[in-house]
Amino acid sequence: MPPEAISVVIPTHERPAALHTCLAALAAQTLDSERFEVVVVDDGGSVELRDIVDRHRGTLRISLSRRPHAGPAAARNAGAELAQGKVLAFTDDDCIPDPNWLAAIATAVERCPGCIVGGRTENAFVSNRSSEASQSVIGYMYAEGLRRTGELPFVTSNNLALTHEVFDALGGFDASFPEAAAEDRDLSARCRAAGGSLVYEPAALIRHAHPLDPPSLLRQYIAYGRGARLLSRTRARADAAPGIRSPAFYAGMLIDPYHRYPPGRACVVASLVAVTQVGTAIGYLAGSRLLTTTDTGQKHSVEQDSPG
Repeated sequence: MPPEAISVVIPTHERPAALHTCLAALAAQTLDSERFEVVVVDDGGSVELRDIVDRHRGTLRISLSRRPHAGPAAARNAGAELAQGKVLAFTDDDCIPDPNWLAAIATAVERCPGCIVGGRTENAFVSNRSSEASQSVIGYMYAEGLRRTGELPFVTSNNLALTHEVFDALGGFDASFPEAAAEDRDLSARCRAAGGSLVYEPAALIRHAHPLDPPSLLRQYIAYGRGARLLSRTRARADAAPGIRSPAFYAGMLIDPYHRYPPGRACVVASLVAVTQVGTAIGYLAGSRLLTTTDTGQKHSVEQDSPG
């Protein structure tokens, strides 16, 4: 592979159809196919993925690794160990990269090699209000971070890139995070603590095809709350933990949909955004009790969500 090559790392768990769509989008990249490879890590799924990966061998430089189920953070680290590229670009199996995604990432990382680059993520299911609400929260937090500090508050792991050298220096993702929740905030916080920046590259676009309904949206944000509680245990991670912000911050989050949607649609999305914050609070409190149980030597068991 050329020295400037990019390795795209995709953890996957029980979503073969979504993975196929993601790989098809990567095959349509404007970046020369000789300049990137794709490393798929099957995180202990029950579905054989060899046939799906083989369908793309003619258009992608691709490899498949299977490992026992240990969560997306561990799967990403396993993929990074196999990656040969100078740059690591992480996305998820339920994401659809825009054709210019990798070209934009290559430019952004070259411009700021010591940074973590975060791309722009949009909801792929525009008629799904729960999926819109989930993406609305992330979009609002990104916008607020850029407005206040000029850089992102954290970078989500489904659209994240950095040099292999920086990834190794940071120690990769912390595999002690068992869920797809807050492991990206942890990596972002450690990058910032080491003197790096979190830069936004809106041209690096992916569409997140994660169908949700109100119950699954609530479960997702309960998991995020548990992750936030785990994140707050060390000083560096505490800088990235959401914590309790000002009433104006949460009011802005609820008002934000009204700036982007017609009133009826905005009302539904804003109501579901409120559900996300209730879920986060529930998860944070539940995570606090679980960590107390762990600290006293009792068994700690956490439900594992799919990467996403």
